[in-house]
Amino acid sequence: MVKPVTKIFVDGNCIVCDFEVAHYKRLAPQLFEIIDISNPSFDAAKFGLTANAVNEKMHLMTRDGKIITDIDAFAYIWSQLPFYK
Repeated sequence: MVKPVTKIFVDGNCIVCDFEVAHYKRLAPQLFEIIDISNPSFDAAKFGLTANAVNEKMHLMTRDGKIITDIDAFAYIWSQLPFYK
């Protein structure tokens, strides 16, 4: 059985965004799945989102399916990392 992970939606064409989120993935690979919203196969509707929304601000989906945006998304990520608490 696959354990659910937090999904972080990131624009892979944004160097700063990609670098920051890759940092979290390196620190705790078991906690996060990085979803590249710039990938042509990305379908925002599959996650109950719109392409406009995910391109306007940071989004993540918690393990239980809750969507968190903006600075609250970063705060959630940090709360999951033991050394950021």
